[in-house]
Parts: sequence; structure tokens; C-alpha cells
Amino acid sequence: MGRNEQALLDLMSEHSDDSTIGGFYDNIAKMQYQSSHFQAMRVVSELEDWLFDNRTVGDSELIYTADFGYHIVYFTGEGDVFSELMAKDRMRTRDLDEWMEGLHRGEPKKHAAFILVDF
Repeated sequence: MGRNEQALLDLMSEHSDDSTIGGFYDNIAKMQYQSSHFQAMRVVSELEDWLFDNRTVGDSELIYTADFGYHIVYFTGEGDVFSELMAKDRMRTRDLDEWMEGLHRGEPKKHAAFILVDF
């Protein structure tokens, strides 16, 4: 079997009792962050060290952790810049809170409509 993402997903569905959807984890960060719109998760230090060690898409490894045993990991790529995700999340939270306060006062604030294209 080839070493690609689909091959790993097939192995995982056949042999793993992992409770994630397809074994896929995303939004891994070196710090915990959670709000109603976004959650960054932490992983054990052995996995974190491997993930943040200048990976390229397709890198794979068998990693042992004392607390959880063996893990087959496959790097699918980097996500968005964490500080940008946090900034967008905080703006959404601020706007939602402001809107909810207006509803409670009986005077909901209107927001302008726009299209935002992220590159």
C-alpha cells in the first residue's frame, strides 16, 4: 500500500478505535485557545515536536508516547496563521456580543454587509 493520505485513512478506519472523524486533527497550536467560534487544540509534546519541526506535506512517522502508545502520523499541511485566526475570532465575538446586547435593550444594531475574500 502506498504512503499517502488515503492509504492512512483506510488503515485508520480498519484498525483504529480513534474517536475523531476519520482520524483527522486540525487547528493544532502550541497554545490552547477556545471560543464559541474557534478552537485550537493541543497535542502531547512528542506529537507537537514532530508537527512543528519544519514538516512538508506527505511526511509520516510512527511516534510513541508514554501516555497513549503508538501513533501513525501523516502531515497534511499547515493551516492559517494562528494570530490571524484569533483576531478574526475576537472580532466575531465582539460583534456578536454587541448585537446580543442590542437585542436585550430592544434596539438591535445593524451591521453593514460586505464580501471578504481571504487570500
